[in-house]
Amino acid sequence: MSMATKVKISLVISAIFLCYGGSFSQGQPDHEMKTVVGEDGKIYWNKNLPVYISLSSTPDANSGHILKESESKESDPIYFDTEGTNWIRTRWAVDKETGKTIYPKEEVLWPVEADGLPPVTNAKFIASGKHVVKGTTYYSGDLKVQLFAADATSGVEKIYYSTGENFIVYNSEIPINVEKEWDLKFYALDKVGNAEVLRDAKEGNGSNQFKFSVDATAPSTTYKVIDPIFENNLSPVSKIELTSEDTGSGVYKILYSIDKGTEKLYEGKISLYGLSDGDHSVSFYATDQVGNKEEFKNYTFYLDKIAPEIQFSVNGDQYASPAGNLYISDRSALNLIATDNRSGVESVQYKIDGDTYSDFQTALKPDKSAGPHTIYYFGKDKVNNTSSVKSNKFYIDNKAPVVKFSTSGPKYVRKDTLFVRTITSFTISPYESGDYQSGIKSISYTINEGIVNEYTEPFTIAGEGLKNLSLDSKDQVENSSSLKQIVFVDNTAPEIIYNFSVEKIGTKTVREKDFIIFPPEVQVYLAATDKHVGTSKIYYSINGSAEKLYAEPIKYFKAGSNIEIKVRALDQLGNESIHLVEFSVE
Repeated sequence: MSMATKVKISLVISAIFLCYGGSFSQGQPDHEMKTVVGEDGKIYWNKNLPVYISLSSTPDANSGHILKESESKESDPIYFDTEGTNWIRTRWAVDKETGKTIYPKEEVLWPVEADGLPPVTNAKFIASGKHVVKGTTYYSGDLKVQLFAADATSGVEKIYYSTGENFIVYNSEIPINVEKEWDLKFYALDKVGNAEVLRDAKEGNGSNQFKFSVDATAPSTTYKVIDPIFENNLSPVSKIELTSEDTGSGVYKILYSIDKGTEKLYEGKISLYGLSDGDHSVSFYATDQVGNKEEFKNYTFYLDKIAPEIQFSVNGDQYASPAGNLYISDRSALNLIATDNRSGVESVQYKIDGDTYSDFQTALKPDKSAGPHTIYYFGKDKVNNTSSVKSNKFYIDNKAPVVKFSTSGPKYVRKDTLFVRTITSFTISPYESGDYQSGIKSISYTINEGIVNEYTEPFTIAGEGLKNLSLDSKDQVENSSSLKQIVFVDNTAPEIIYNFSVEKIGTKTVREKDFIIFPPEVQVYLAATDKHVGTSKIYYSINGSAEKLYAEPIKYFKAGSNIEIKVRALDQLGNESIHLVEFSVE
């Protein structure tokens, strides 16, 4: 080219624009590869686009000639091989006026920024709670995601994200608060159309797709009472077990307090041993691994620490002696009455002496021999509070007193009949035979089934004739005995009979008193009859002489004397009759 002709050469670079991105992932849209002139005036060229160079003598980009393939066999078009700045150059710079090489020599350079790498996007997960369980990441329900992208060359044009099927432009942090499984994908596009590829769904290492779950639901905690329990009454050995379930991130911890006291970490079944008898409550709640907190729950109960009280008593015959001994009869029944302050009596166990314990059902008659015995017993309520063993000693008295009596005064016994007089006194003296007897309680007597008379002192029986005497005695436990005695009260003296051995020989009156006259050989025979007990003895005296026992006929009377024989007859009871026999002997 001659110097006379000034030619202005313009270097024009052109490209054929392409689209790519559809093969990266299903649902990720295609983006056009392009070139741009940045705000800094630099040309940014998508490194994947071809480069065509044309020469023009004017600034008009539509005129000029595209350079063809040279003998060096460089491809047509060409591609930039260097990421970042590439240079298009001529040999030496030429003075625009003279057309000569400028010295010192300098190359003419046209820089082009080749950009073949997509941006890199990172995510920041902002949540109050996060937990990984078996490969699944859980976030709390206040999750927000912030996306940050950087590009080394042309710069970031836009960030796209998807939580479903379609990608949308990211403008601000993404709130993710719905409880479900999420599939978050995102990528960035630079200014020359390089789109970030979706990488594997593992957090870290530049991943731009994540699978995770949002857990916005608190755990649910339930309680269970470990026996014993009855109608919400618990015992000191009962325990309260808390169980919490969480369908998401899992239970982190359970907290509880008793009676609104200090909050404690639940580490095992809750013991109630140290609590007082009465009403109590347990408050509890759970949190999960991402901080969801359950509402307080409350369980109220009554702690029954008091065992049943058992009262021993005797139904029927019983006697407590001044010495403190308890006597019963074989008709008596032992009774145990149990009461409980709260949950109620479950059972009462008892045994007598060395027997085995049995359930007490109702008042029982001890099938034991006479003598001392001991009943042992304890009670259990419906939450297994068990009372200490108590005992009561008792004596079985199954023998009635032996009734005896004695008399003071006249008496006569014929077979089963006791003959007495009204002056005869009766003394009753019962006694207890054997050991461990309760003692005499009462003595009484009746005559002919009449009025029952309490015996306090010796008594007599009035009247005359046959009497049915009943003597009765009871001991302190109502064992009784009776003695029947037929008694005949005889207060009638014998009737005196006398006879003379010869006939009278006459009569006479002396001082107005008549006498029968008998001869000196006369003998007097004496006798007496008694209707009931018979005559015992006959005594006589003659004219005031000493009394003699009649044994034979009275004789040897002195002639010429008046005779007075005083006859006294006694029956077997001492009933006495007296008769005078008067006569004269001549």
